[in-house]
Amino acid sequence: MKLLISLLILLALPVMASAAESVPFQTERDTVTLVSDQDHVAPGGQIVIGLRVQTQPGWNIYWQNPGDAGSAPEVDLTLPPGARASGIAWPTPARQPESGIMTYGYQGDVVLPRPRAAWRSRPRRDG
Repeated sequence: MKLLISLLILLALPVMASAAESVPFQTERDTVTLVSDQDHVAPGGQIVIGLRVQTQPGWNIYWQNPGDAGSAPEVDLTLPPGARASGIAWPTPARQPESGIMTYGYQGDVVLPRPRAAWRSRPRRDG
């Protein structure tokens, strides 16, 4: 059993070591960071990036269709030449009744991933 656990830990190390997370931005309601599945990407490679939001108890963020109130978070990226990224792959939200209205969103710790960010080896030349 110890061998199996040791083997699983060794297999997970490269995955754990390659992820990256930005410096947090904190308010009294939440903490937000940018996360990725790798700490670098080679030209022509792909990387999964996401907005990680950790809300304080009693606070939430909204889904892409927030329901009767609220607005969804937006992520605007400034990408290097030749890069492109997909939209947010929204996780399934929770129903959140609020004062007689229904909203949809997330509480606690959630990652809003943008799964297909890719860089070409050279910027495209138009013309």
